[in-house]
Amino acid sequence: MILSFHLASRRAAAATIAGLALTAFAGCGSGGASSSSGDGLARYAPAGTPFYAEATLRPSGDLKTNLQSVTGKVAPGKDVGKLLEGLVGKASKGKLDYARDVQPWLGDQAAVAVTALPRGQGGSPDVAAIIDATDTGKAEDALGKVLTGSVDDRSYKGVDYRAGTDGTSGGIVDDELVVGTEPAFKAVVDASKGDGLDKDAGFGKARDAVADGALGFFYGDIRRAFDLAGTTARGATDAKQLEAVRGVLDRQGLTTVAVALGVTENAIRVRSAAETKGSGDAGKAADVVGGLPGGSFLALGLGDLGRQLSKALDGLRSFSSSSSPAGGKQDVDAGLRKLQREAGIDVQKDFLDWMGQSALFASGSSITDLGGALVVQSKDAAATKAALAKVKTLVAGGGLAPKDISGSGIDDGFSVTPAGAPVEVFAAQAGDRFVLAVNRSALDQALSPSAKLSDDDAFKTAADTLGDGLRPSFYLDFRKIAGLIGLAAGSQPGYAQVRPYLDAITTLVAGSKRDGSLSRSTLAIGVR
Repeated sequence: MILSFHLASRRAAAATIAGLALTAFAGCGSGGASSSSGDGLARYAPAGTPFYAEATLRPSGDLKTNLQSVTGKVAPGKDVGKLLEGLVGKASKGKLDYARDVQPWLGDQAAVAVTALPRGQGGSPDVAAIIDATDTGKAEDALGKVLTGSVDDRSYKGVDYRAGTDGTSGGIVDDELVVGTEPAFKAVVDASKGDGLDKDAGFGKARDAVADGALGFFYGDIRRAFDLAGTTARGATDAKQLEAVRGVLDRQGLTTVAVALGVTENAIRVRSAAETKGSGDAGKAADVVGGLPGGSFLALGLGDLGRQLSKALDGLRSFSSSSSPAGGKQDVDAGLRKLQREAGIDVQKDFLDWMGQSALFASGSSITDLGGALVVQSKDAAATKAALAKVKTLVAGGGLAPKDISGSGIDDGFSVTPAGAPVEVFAAQAGDRFVLAVNRSALDQALSPSAKLSDDDAFKTAADTLGDGLRPSFYLDFRKIAGLIGLAAGSQPGYAQVRPYLDAITTLVAGSKRDGSLSRSTLAIGVR
């Protein structure tokens, strides 16, 4: 019974903290007093915090101008700040009114720190919201309205705070309002003495890589999270699964992840940085994407496909072995041996070993002329030809009727039309390239594009939104997608409501590069 009450209290506390944090974030972009604090709130998050997030509540200068520009395009005629403020009453279950209870004291920044992971089944994490306050007295008044049940006055290391029976504790630490589970509140007090997350070198490196001029920022210490998860794992099975996941991440060298949300005048940008071993071939993927057929509305660089799929198989072996009593590695390998025995196909030797840099594209302007292709650079043309023959035999054995194809540049290939399908699928080898295409026009464009995607004006404009010297390895012309959605939706009433939001988006583009031990990426959403 005691444990049940303890867990219920933690869940109630988490809900209260989330509500107050949302209340603070609802002030983003709203008017009101502004604090002079500019050094961030990470100094209040304990060293070793596994997850930390913060937001700029009162942007200024170019950041404010760009935010107003973007929100005006995405939600024309709507006051986004007012919409968010309307959530305050709901988030606080009617206990707080933004204009009366929050706006008078809300400062520049707010943050949330997860200081400990859930313990046991149904548990909740220890978490604290840290909110910049310009008037600590009014902030304490707001705190008094969200604490429920009987409230005890307590003190920890010279800091007074209040603890509610729902498990929520809160008080003023320096000039910040801190609300959290009691262990998290105490951890914030400890950090405020000079041992905060801001002193961590990994945190500083990740933040410097992405957070310049950001509206919001998230940091995750992956190794620390797995260390904490390991101490709270329920039984040997959970521990084994955690160890398997960590093994995969360790092979990738992943230790920390940072993500930041920002805006330019015409785009929303999500920048990320991860500490990994990495392969450093993002530039090659961008080269392949740029060389895809012009007019494509979707383009995705897959990198070295053989290597990626080999890694995926290794990961599958690890995950399966952690949950299969018989041993997942043996199960996966047994399946591969069965395929070789019954179909004569060795997945690794017949396919993965020759697959190199690869990419996908899709094109078409109507439902009837949609098509696309997977284009794979071959490391061994003879092995590719042999694999194509094996696939043709397998297809024929499956009841389909492969037809030989020919054309400019095609060395070998066939096509099939799946029963009842309105499309024809082509598999072809052309020199050192392998192409798997849907519809003949996509095959022809893959083999001999009339223009390159890198020459498209829309593609070049989208690429410019990435910044930081990044080049696209992913591209989506959302205007064409919106057009296809419109053709499919017709006059359905629901479509009319979402169309303005679809029309506001122009492109989605992403790119990455290595910067020392950091893998840096950006996703940009163009708006008009």
